Amino acid sequence: MATVYFCVLRMSSETTTSLCLQILIITGSVCALSISAGQLSIDEYEGSSVVLSTSYSLTNPKDVLRIKWELDGTSPTTLGVCTKKENSTSHFPSSGYERRMRIVPENGSLIINQLQKKDSGKYRVTIYDASQSDSVTITVTVLESDFQDFKTTMTPQTSFVCFCPINITNISKSSLAWIFLGTRLSSVFILLAFVFCIFYFPQKIKTSKTRGRHY
Repeated sequence: MATVYFCVLRMSSETTTSLCLQILIITGSVCALSISAGQLSIDEYEGSSVVLSTSYSLTNPKDVLRIKWELDGTSPTTLGVCTKKENSTSHFPSSGYERRMRIVPENGSLIINQLQKKDSGKYRVTIYDASQSDSVTITVTVLESDFQDFKTTMTPQTSFVCFCPINITNISKSSLAWIFLGTRLSSVFILLAFVFCIFYFPQKIKTSKTRGRHY
């Protein structure tokens, strides 16, 4: 008898707890939909990638769940909206904001590639369905890349060479003749030296070999 009474009491307690939880959810006393951020402030260098990590919980899922990321400002910029249905997920814009940002549907995180200085600011993510919503804000600061500073420091200075035209009208004819003759003579001397090397050194080597045989 006691065992039967305990079972009935236990079933009654579980049923009561479930009913109370449903009542609290319906009345809004318990937050059935919530989202949180891994970090509320992120510093990252220009040109790199960053993940604005979030996670959400949904106690009473509806047919459609939407995740929207915005960049706060005087007029907030919508970076993307992810819509989750039972068996499908869609993204708007499909290629991501500026083709650099994309939402992860499984946890609501935002991936930003190729960070730019203009990406600094407050990013707000809102998750909502037909009857409830929650949001969280993450501050992103884009720092100037140390690699760019290093690259600028290590860039060699460009040396400028001035090719100044010569006005040959002021040069006398005799000087021009000597210049022309000098270039011709230098060419002749170079040719003679080359011919001399070709014929003299082989003869000298041959003579040295002949002397060696006599010895």
